[in-house]
Amino acid sequence: MNIQKIIVGAAVSAVMLNVMIVPAFAAGKAAPKTTGGVGYTAGGLQRYAEFNAIETSNTCSYADVTGTYVIAFKLDPDTVTTFPHDAFLTQTGSSVGGNGGYLAGALTYSFEWLIDTGTVTGNTINLSMHYTVGAVGTTMTMVGTIAPDGSLSGTWTDNFGGTRTGTWASTSGNATVLAGCTGKGTFHYSDINGDWYYANVQYVNVDGTDAYFAGLVTSASQPSWIGNWVQVAVYDGGEPAYLVDSIWGIFTDSNTAKYNVANKVQPNGEFVITSGNLQVH
Repeated sequence: MNIQKIIVGAAVSAVMLNVMIVPAFAAGKAAPKTTGGVGYTAGGLQRYAEFNAIETSNTCSYADVTGTYVIAFKLDPDTVTTFPHDAFLTQTGSSVGGNGGYLAGALTYSFEWLIDTGTVTGNTINLSMHYTVGAVGTTMTMVGTIAPDGSLSGTWTDNFGGTRTGTWASTSGNATVLAGCTGKGTFHYSDINGDWYYANVQYVNVDGTDAYFAGLVTSASQPSWIGNWVQVAVYDGGEPAYLVDSIWGIFTDSNTAKYNVANKVQPNGEFVITSGNLQVH
C-alpha cells in the first residue's frame, strides 16, 4: 500500500520489542536527519509532502522470534519439574506461526501442537495452539515477554482434563533483536483536491543517503485518517531532486511502522517527484 492509498483513506494494514540502549550521538555531534518539501504524483493526482525528521538516539529495538527454541514448561503448583518442548516459530510482521512437540530433541514426539494464531506486540508474545498428537482436542494459550537479550518467558493455560496453568521459559534459542531509533519532527501532506494531514514524527532511522521515518497522524481534513501512522522512506540522490531523489510511503499501524523504520523497509510503490528537493544529512 502506498501514499496514493493513504489519500483515498485506505484501511490500516495489519513486532516488536522496545529496549533502552546507549544513546547514539555524542554531545555536540549533529543528529542525522532528513528534510524536504517535494511535489509528486500518485494515482494521477498532484500531491505535496513537507517533512523534517530528526534521529534523536538509538533507544528502540525490535525482535523477530523466528527460530528454533527449547521451551521448558512447568505445571502449577510444581515449581521444579520441567517438560521441555521443541518449538519452531516463524514471524511475518507482527504475526507468529509455527509448531512444536514434547519431548525436546526426540525423533518422534509423544505430544505435538500447532499454532493457530500468534502475535508480537511491543515486548509481548501471545500464542494460541491446539494439540495434534497425544492430547488431541486440547487447546493451549501462552502469554509471555521478550527480554532485551531475546529470551522468552511467561505463563500458559490449557484444557487438558480441566483447566491447567503453569509457567514457561526458553532454555535454547533467542529472538533476533533488530536495531532502530527514536526521532522527532513533523510531516505535512496536501494535495490538489484540498485534502491534507499532519503527522507527529516519532521514529527515524538514517542510513547514509537513505532515511526511514514514521509518525502518528494527529489532524487531517479527513477524520478517518487521524490515528493512522504514516511511514515514509526517502533517498537523496543529489540534485535536481525530480531526476535523482525518491520517496515512498504508506498508512499503517504503529507496530508495523516501527518495525519498518527499524528494518529500513521501503513501502511498495515509489512516487514520481515533480518538484522541490529533499536531503538526507
